[in-house]
This record gives sequence, C-alpha cells and structure tokens, in this order.
Amino acid sequence: MRIAAARRFILPLFRRRDRTVLNPHFWILFFMILALSYMYYANLSMLDHYYARWGWVWNLVVFEFNYGLNGSLFCIPLFYSGIVFGWKGAVIVWIATMALMLPRINYLTYNSTSFITNIFCLLIPLLIILVVAIQINWRESIKKSTVEREKERQAYIAQILKAQEDERKRISREIHDDTTQRLWIVTNQIQSLITHNSETLSPQTAAELGKVKEQIVQISHDAKRLSVALRPGILDNLGLIPALRYLVDQLNNEGKTTVNILIEGDPKSLPNEVNTHLYRITQEALNNVRRHSQATQASVSLFFETKTIRLEVWDNGKGLLLDDVNKLSIENKFGITGIQERARLLGGALQVGKKSDAGTTLSIEFPI
Repeated sequence: MRIAAARRFILPLFRRRDRTVLNPHFWILFFMILALSYMYYANLSMLDHYYARWGWVWNLVVFEFNYGLNGSLFCIPLFYSGIVFGWKGAVIVWIATMALMLPRINYLTYNSTSFITNIFCLLIPLLIILVVAIQINWRESIKKSTVEREKERQAYIAQILKAQEDERKRISREIHDDTTQRLWIVTNQIQSLITHNSETLSPQTAAELGKVKEQIVQISHDAKRLSVALRPGILDNLGLIPALRYLVDQLNNEGKTTVNILIEGDPKSLPNEVNTHLYRITQEALNNVRRHSQATQASVSLFFETKTIRLEVWDNGKGLLLDDVNKLSIENKFGITGIQERARLLGGALQVGKKSDAGTTLSIEFPI
C-alpha cells in the first residue's frame, strides 16, 4: 500500500503535464538548500578549514551565531524560488527552510523572545514575496480586465458601424429605387400635362408648370446625390478601387483641389467590412482635405503588400499635428475619431505626419 501511494505521488512529477523535477531551477534550489543546510549543521571546528575559500559565508554564519540569529542565508533560495516558481514555490521553500532550521533555532536560542525573533526573521522574506506576488497578480488582473473591456468596446463599435452601414444601404436603396423613381414619374406627368394641354393652358400656367418640373428634377438629382453619399452602389457592385476613384473624381469635379490616386501591388479580394472601412476612411480624409486643409493638391495611395495593406492620404495644405487630432476629438469633431476607430477595427493604427513644406500625410497600415 505504501509503495503504491509513493508511486502515485512520484510518477506524476515525470509526466508531461508536470515536469517540475525536470526543471533545472528545481535542482539548483535543491542543491542550494542542501549546501546551506550543510553550512548551518557542520561542526564549527571545520570553520577554519573552509575560511580561506568561503570566508564571507562563514563570517555571516558566525555573525548569526554570535547574535542569536539563524537562517538568513535561506533568503537566497526563497527569493530565487519566488522569481522562478512564483509565490507557491516560495511557500514550499519556506516550509522546507523551517523544517531544516527549527531544530537548530530551538537548540541555540536561550529564551522565547529569541525563538520568536528567529521565526519572524525567516517570515519576513516570505511576506515580501507574497506582497509582491499579490501586487503583480493585481496588476495582471487589471491589465487583463482592461484588454477584455477594450475587446468588448471594439466589438460593440464594430456592431454599431455595421448596423449604421446596413441602415445607410437600406435608406440609399429606398431613395434610389423608390423616391427618385416617383419624382421622375411626377416629372413625366407634368411634361405630359404641358404637352397635351398646350392649347388650353395659358402661357403663364405653362411657365409655372415648367418651373415646377425643373424643381422636381433638381430634387431628384439631390436625392440621387444623397443616395450615393449614404452608400454608393459602386462599392457594392464594382468593389473598393472603383469606389475610391469615384471619390477622387468627385473632389476633382469641384475644381478647388487636384487629387491623384495611386494603386500599387496586386489588388486582393477583401471582405465587405474591410472595403467599407477603407472607403469611409478615405471619404472622411478627403472631406477633411476639402473643408479644413486649404490644399491645392492631394493624393490617395493604396499599397497592397505581401502581408499588409497601407492606405495613405496626402495633401499640401496647412497641415495637421497629432495634438490637432486630439483637439478635434475634444471639440466633438468626430471625423478623425471615426477614422481612428475604424483603423483599430482593421488591426492597425492611425498615423498623422506633418511637414512644414508638404502638408499632412494620413497613413493606416494593417495586416491582411
């Protein structure tokens, strides 16, 4: 029975799940404790023999002996075990230390005060290790909690952006397929009314109907622009690069800023969410160029590399620093903040660089 119990205790130490005995630090601690035990229990007449080589160690042992202290050298394996194996290893080494040193302490101490002092001195390093371990575990738990909260926040933001894009797509289709079609029907009806009743309508009435028709046509064009602004069909039907070219053409048509687009590398097929994020980032960056930069030239560059994709938007305007980005966020101008959040969802980060003679470069790089 005893042999079976011993085998149940010893064999798990050599299994793959628990390789403590195969850890070299375990044997370092073992021989360290063995050497210290020999030092403390060796015959004091042997001190002179070892004094030349291990003088400082023996001096410490003699110092402890003269002042009624014992076991301070065991602080070395205690702290070592705490560093290597954590607080559990330190507790085990402390228990072994107490088992080894209690007979010596009990033999050499002359009163209860001295005995308690020795025990307390051996307890101090263990308490230090436990306090440090508690502090480290607390910081790790705080860090883990922060990481988990950030993941939850990112997931929540991703769901919000997805719901926002879905709603934009729905409204865009309704405007394009329903509202604009109805406006064109009304326009045709007015034109038919004018054509078929040209003889009975007064010139003034015909002119007024013509003005109403022109206003409805203008409303139809505005509704179509709104539909495209909400969710361009070109992004869903043709993909990211044609949609980016459409954004660049829109800004070029305004005539204030000349924008070029550059695509380098082998364009890859990307998920719809990635295409949407890149399109919205470029859209917001070009909006900032148009509204705030006072730039005359700008460029959109998309680099398809082996393991990453990099998007850069450059302009030669007045420039924007990272401090300016933070101020924009504080002032509830959430365009840059939205770009930052979308960059995080892609697994990258927003970089904003400013040169005195070259305006601003907004860059985002993320893994494929």
